[in-house]
Amino acid sequence: MEKLYQRFNAVVQKFGLTKQYFAGDFYRIYQINPEHYSIARLKTGPCGESLYQPQLKIAVRYNQLSVLSYFDNVKTPTQSVLLADETTEFLETEFIELLSKFEYLLSNECTIDS
Repeated sequence: MEKLYQRFNAVVQKFGLTKQYFAGDFYRIYQINPEHYSIARLKTGPCGESLYQPQLKIAVRYNQLSVLSYFDNVKTPTQSVLLADETTEFLETEFIELLSKFEYLLSNECTIDS
């Protein structure tokens, strides 16, 4: 997970702890406290509310990253997954997929609309 930590840290450095609009969706990295972050792709719901597709919460300690939870309220039914032995692979896969979207957007220097 150290390599994932390095990738995440690079994205945070380029993207910042902000919410930005790219190609129809919002992307956000939020620092909950010094060791915990939320990384999310958001859609706008019919009433203007933010819908997570998905939101992952992670912990960063000693240059290591752990994915703690996954939440997606665009999927039907809503999907919520917490860290456990049997969910570790799912959480890591979903984190890598979302992180890759951030990296792709940053590498292509897409137009940012706030």
